Amino acid sequence: MFLLKRQNGITTITLSHPPVNAISAEWVTDFHDILAEIEDDDTWSVILIRSDQNVFCAGADLKEFQTKFTQPNSSKIFGDDTKGYQNLFERLEKLSQITIAEINGAALGGGFELALACDLRLAAEEAQMG
Repeated sequence: MFLLKRQNGITTITLSHPPVNAISAEWVTDFHDILAEIEDDDTWSVILIRSDQNVFCAGADLKEFQTKFTQPNSSKIFGDDTKGYQNLFERLEKLSQITIAEINGAALGGGFELALACDLRLAAEEAQMG
């Protein structure tokens, strides 16, 4: 789901979850794991978050959401998922290093929140955000 590259003080996290980098529970867990790996390392000063898809991140994984709607405790599941997203974005916001979102296409819903959690956002002319 992610490609991690560290070079010359820049850590690049490339979103690589075809076709639209949808955010799932596994995606959030994996992103937390990446942050755990890098946040205490002082050999880098910038995180660049980018995508290798035609979109930056289209938000929540709707197939996963549809499955969760059928669960008897769906409201608790959705509440927990939302807290997980918020904790991830807050963790990103609190990093002492500079974070940059390179928005090459659609950044929607949680994908837009991911971009907003970064210190800086660079958007292609054709990028759509909301």
